[in-house]
Amino acid sequence: MRFLLVIPCFRESDRLPRFLRELVDSLQDAPYSCNILVVDDGSGDREQKAVLDLVGAVDSVKQMILPPLLQPRNLGKGGAVRAGHWETF
Repeated sequence: MRFLLVIPCFRESDRLPRFLRELVDSLQDAPYSCNILVVDDGSGDREQKAVLDLVGAVDSVKQMILPPLLQPRNLGKGGAVRAGHWETF
């Protein structure tokens, strides 16, 4: 069984590092395959750069996190989740 976990975020570069590390650690021994897609919902260049750097640092070994999707403008939480869903299928 395989799952996709879409994480919408908007200006979350302060909280996202700890959350992603804990999430990847907790899922690495799961009895199923899981990929994580972070969708930055138009937070701006500086925040989006932080998300790119973070994903590369957190997942350099485990390869669980997909390359982040960086939205050019804010679509809201639902819009970010939909964008992430459509991006992967």
